Amino acid sequence: MPDLEEEKRSAAYAALDLVRDGMVLGLGTGSTVAYFLEGLSKKISGGLKITGVPTSIRTMETAVSLGIPIVEKWGRIDMDVDGADLIDRSGNMIKGGGGALLREKIVAHSSDTVVIICDSSKYVDSLRKAIVPVEIIPFGAEATAEKIMSMGCTVSLRGEGTYRTDNGNLIADCAFSRIEDPQALDSDLHRIPGVVDTGIFARLADRLLLGINGEVRTVAFNRRV
Repeated sequence: MPDLEEEKRSAAYAALDLVRDGMVLGLGTGSTVAYFLEGLSKKISGGLKITGVPTSIRTMETAVSLGIPIVEKWGRIDMDVDGADLIDRSGNMIKGGGGALLREKIVAHSSDTVVIICDSSKYVDSLRKAIVPVEIIPFGAEATAEKIMSMGCTVSLRGEGTYRTDNGNLIADCAFSRIEDPQALDSDLHRIPGVVDTGIFARLADRLLLGINGEVRTVAFNRRV
């Protein structure tokens, strides 16, 4: 059995080799990114100068505790380093397991380069069957969930409706048995009133650093924003 934690750590530390002095970095959210933040802190202690844009309150708090400089106002981001719940061979991703999908997508779209770090369990042939987190506003949540279900999935509100994102919204976890076109599904979901954003990140990755079998494999994608 693969050591997934070691794969996460290896992928995260490989991303550190891409960091250059003076960069503005998008700081993702999740267990794999936690290893990246740990390594980044050590490089900063050694003299590296960067500025971080956190994608969640949790990441912000971790960064501050590790001495990583962060900013609240930003424009261009040099490189975004984040994880994925699933990523396919075309660079399509499902994200939002940690509830930060909206901020993660904003940062990804604002970045010159998006680097994804993950273990081998997250790399799949396709996203044909997946649970897609969808951020929805609390008002009329049940009606919004009904509309989403009409698209051929089952929906459960995270925490039975008690979970709140950093933006004060809910997460509807939508289990699709078959996703033919991730980008089209993302567009269709956005047409439903009450949907803020989805965990479908279609063609947003430039590079995947994949921890697998004791090594780190690099996969490059043809990103289309």
